[in-house]
Amino acid sequence: MKQIKNLVCSLLLSVCGATMFTACSEDNEAIDAKDLELSKSELVFLAEPGEAQTVTFTANADWKATSEQGWILIDTPVGKKGESSVSVSVKQNLEKVSRQGNVIITEPSTGKMASFKVIQEAEGVDFAVSKEVGELAIDSENKVISDRISVVANFDYDIQIKDVDWVTYSIDEVTKDIIFYADNEKATTEAKDIIVNFVPEEENVETQSWTLKWGGFTPTVEFYRYKVEGDVQSELIPVTDAVELIRSEGKTQVSLVVKSNVPWTLLTELDNTIIGEVSNVEQGENLDRIFTNSLTIFPVFDEQKLDSEDKSATLSFGYENADKKTVDITLLKKGVGDNYIEIDNKAFNKLTADLTGTGWKMFPATAEDGSLSIEIEVRATTPEVYPIVMYYNSVNETYAPTTPMVITCKDVSATRAIAQTKTFRLEVKDRSKSMNDDGEARYFKLFMAENADFTKFFDPTDENWTAFKLKANVMGICESIPFGQAAYVKEYTFESEDVSKVTPPVHKIGADGGVLTINYSSDEPGYLSIYSNVNLIDNDKYIESGELYEVPWASLDFDSYKPGKEFSFKIEKNETGSERSVKVYIGAWLGEGKPEQYFGAFEIRQAAATSTSEQ
Repeated sequence: MKQIKNLVCSLLLSVCGATMFTACSEDNEAIDAKDLELSKSELVFLAEPGEAQTVTFTANADWKATSEQGWILIDTPVGKKGESSVSVSVKQNLEKVSRQGNVIITEPSTGKMASFKVIQEAEGVDFAVSKEVGELAIDSENKVISDRISVVANFDYDIQIKDVDWVTYSIDEVTKDIIFYADNEKATTEAKDIIVNFVPEEENVETQSWTLKWGGFTPTVEFYRYKVEGDVQSELIPVTDAVELIRSEGKTQVSLVVKSNVPWTLLTELDNTIIGEVSNVEQGENLDRIFTNSLTIFPVFDEQKLDSEDKSATLSFGYENADKKTVDITLLKKGVGDNYIEIDNKAFNKLTADLTGTGWKMFPATAEDGSLSIEIEVRATTPEVYPIVMYYNSVNETYAPTTPMVITCKDVSATRAIAQTKTFRLEVKDRSKSMNDDGEARYFKLFMAENADFTKFFDPTDENWTAFKLKANVMGICESIPFGQAAYVKEYTFESEDVSKVTPPVHKIGADGGVLTINYSSDEPGYLSIYSNVNLIDNDKYIESGELYEVPWASLDFDSYKPGKEFSFKIEKNETGSERSVKVYIGAWLGEGKPEQYFGAFEIRQAAATSTSEQ
């Protein structure tokens, strides 16, 4: 804040005129009092307003006190001749520099005057940061390197970051926090203390400094693979030795997860190795620096170069480091051996799981499009491979041969070289087409063998050759693949003629009787059961128990029964003298040991005979 000078002289000239001139100084020295002697020539106040201070003097006449500064408050601006005093207070000084002004006492009638100086100290400098030392943190998920602080200061300032060009800042419009950002492409690998200066806009206020730390980072490229348990890939584990390739998605490959905080490149020339390709490597060159990245790559062996011997290849990856560091990964594919047969069971994943809890993959019982098949790949070193599909009894762990009427597995591949693949189409039959279906879920196991005669690999368990065990230490046959087919349940739809349009339908017959024909339709001929009373289960879908229908006056005409179409009742003449009725319940037999399916009920109601006697 600039100080005001020479105003005292101007004021004196205006009050006293030229003949009463009193000297004033450039640096606001107190004016000579002439005959007015003041008890103090200077009053000093703190920035915060405090108690008023008093200057005493002896006046020759009436007097008044004035000030050229608005922040100086005169509590007693006028007084009478004699012993007098002037009380002065100040407003709060919000500036960061001190200030001063003069109070002038004049006697208008005598022209005498005097003055004293008022000085007020500067407001104290307040500056506080929410953390003593800052630290740039790496957020790989949001791809940002930052630190956020809040600053409390009672002065306006400019922020200046010393000696680095890769750190910037912004102000949060809502919280007013200061957010520092590091450019991940320029940030150093070495740790660094970054000095941030808060430079005041006011003069005479010292610059405040604060330290923002950068921890640096170590460029790394690390390799992981999934731990495989059965067909399930679980957690990632570090690669510490050679990685064996597996057959996946039609290729002999392995998935490697590359975790890095720098871009990397593949240095290996693939043309000179037995690796046919490595997918996603071009993305490695475009990864973000400093942020941790995960990228899955798929090295694939050239199957034309594989044979029964073990094969390995080394992949080298280069990345940012003072020594241009590289990392090598060895990929290993075990030789298939002389009698190697392997089924790729990935195609079975298209099937649904068995709801009975076995976990086996299951074909449905029927298919609307008639297609119940999958294609599987088989890799072998034997000249030929043959499918063997067996029924499997998990209780006794026995097998039984299947028939082409139930399931087939055919070679549909083109010609192949050794250690390459053949394609087989496994097809199960639609169970609704079978005349002898047992209505139970079926379980199978698929084998691939070097010979089509299953008796070379299985021993019979009984003299009738109906059940078999897999021979111990059998050679030339691959590990079995379990799967199944869901049970087929016959479904009927029953429809009777609804005469009364009520529920259940009422079929009315005259008193003279006759034949009542009930029409129905079903997708199976089946056998109907007729009851006069039933107990229902499973949301009225099935009949648990019931009383079979036996009504003499409305007997079932068995000769009229046409499976899937109609059946009739013979209604006797009603001679009881009153209306009579019976409720009929219909069920369908679904197979031995199974509950009957329930379709509904209807009522047969016969009218009473009309009286013809004279009244």
